[in-house]
Amino acid sequence: MQRYGLLITLVLFLLIGWWLASDRMVELSSSPDADPQVAFTHDVNISSQVIASSTINSGSNYAREVQDKLDTLLACASSEQCNYPQTDPKSYHYAVSAAMIELLNQAEQEVAKGRLTEDDLREFAHRLTRVREGHVQAAAIQVLTKLTLADETLTTVTDALADTFDAVLLEKSLPLLTRYHQQGYRQAVDNLLTSQLTTGGHFARQTLSARILVFINQDNETLYQSALQQLPSHSLVHTQLSQALREFHQLQTGG
Repeated sequence: MQRYGLLITLVLFLLIGWWLASDRMVELSSSPDADPQVAFTHDVNISSQVIASSTINSGSNYAREVQDKLDTLLACASSEQCNYPQTDPKSYHYAVSAAMIELLNQAEQEVAKGRLTEDDLREFAHRLTRVREGHVQAAAIQVLTKLTLADETLTTVTDALADTFDAVLLEKSLPLLTRYHQQGYRQAVDNLLTSQLTTGGHFARQTLSARILVFINQDNETLYQSALQQLPSHSLVHTQLSQALREFHQLQTGG
């Protein structure tokens, strides 16, 4: 009898263990974390956020991969359907813009490693210069400032700046414009700057007129004098441009 009692007790323990295990399996199968479809969606959402920061795969066509990632980010900017934060009206586009800048920084690092060419980086930066977002454009122009001169670069940058009212962007573009102005592209740069001085945004004109002296020379002095005549005589822009022209004359005469 004692033997049968032990056997019955063992069977009862086994039945209880089986029942507990079965109940746990049901609980796990009903959990969203265990649902393959939910997990797949989660992975896709994460991939959209890290698209710019992911490492470029070894052995791939680096240039094509970078361009494809930019295509995806541009699509995200247009659709507003990617998994970027939308906590306020600007948060989504700020996040996408930050991802573009991160991708540009990564591309620049790949050039340093010899995995992308300067021409690849230039083409990529040109595309970002055309993006109508000041932080992205400024980052692209700063990269272009470090590269060798190219006609297309100047055309791309002057087109982007021609109708901008962004004083910060214009200021950050001045080192590149100075470099091109000093290396035989004076007419294109002067046309852009005089246009901005006379018809640009309020703060952009003030910023530029305060820094214009470096662009004035004997060949274009008349052009800047003509721009001065188009400005309201009591405006800050008129005052600063007039002062720059006086300083230029003093430098020429040794005064």
